[in-house]
Amino acid sequence: MRLGCVRLTDQDLIKFLQKWISNEAYHNLETLSMFIMNDINAVLIRQSVEFEEYDPNEPEKRPREYVLDIPYDGLFYEKYLIRDQKFVEIKRITDGKRAFLDVGDNLFNFLVLKN
Repeated sequence: MRLGCVRLTDQDLIKFLQKWISNEAYHNLETLSMFIMNDINAVLIRQSVEFEEYDPNEPEKRPREYVLDIPYDGLFYEKYLIRDQKFVEIKRITDGKRAFLDVGDNLFNFLVLKN
């Protein structure tokens, strides 16, 4: 799912992440990329979930890139390089499914690893 020009609060995004992590909702979501019109607090959002930062000494722990399986429309990336400090890894409690999160002042990228 790609959303542009949306208005969301920090709490909206925190609730989304918590529901995905607990497997309460968004079970089959593969990708959520949003351009957010208002500023969000990326630090607060990251602090709200348990995550693992990228360790350049162990690059093999995560794929090099995440490629979208949908047509590219020019507003978002077609592929994301996730061996990068800006992406953190989060895991779903129930099944260990992994996702990569990149959150900034006006963007939110949530990429679920396909197993």
